[in-house]
Amino acid sequence: MWQVNETFDRDYDQGGYEEKIAGLIRRLRIEARERDMKAAAEWGEAVRVLRKEDHYLLVMIDIAEGKIPEARLYSRNASLNRLLTLVAVGFGLFLVCAILLMAILKFKS
Repeated sequence: MWQVNETFDRDYDQGGYEEKIAGLIRRLRIEARERDMKAAAEWGEAVRVLRKEDHYLLVMIDIAEGKIPEARLYSRNASLNRLLTLVAVGFGLFLVCAILLMAILKFKS
């Protein structure tokens, strides 16, 4: 499953995907409400059942309901930014360790 996620993140715009799915969910909710109160109640119950567990679909439902601002949506640069931050922090830690090691070796000699 991890490989599928990596491929999706690399090859597709996750923000665009979430926007499209949230738009579909928004329209389905409106249709359920317009159809009748029973359909709207069933929709609400289905979402309550989903909330008992951790489902990615809930993110898009929350976007559709306005609980998560669309600005929070992922961008293709988010993964790159995280990677660069991790590399910078790792390099900084490496430098600190190297300087400490050189100081210890100099002190011993």
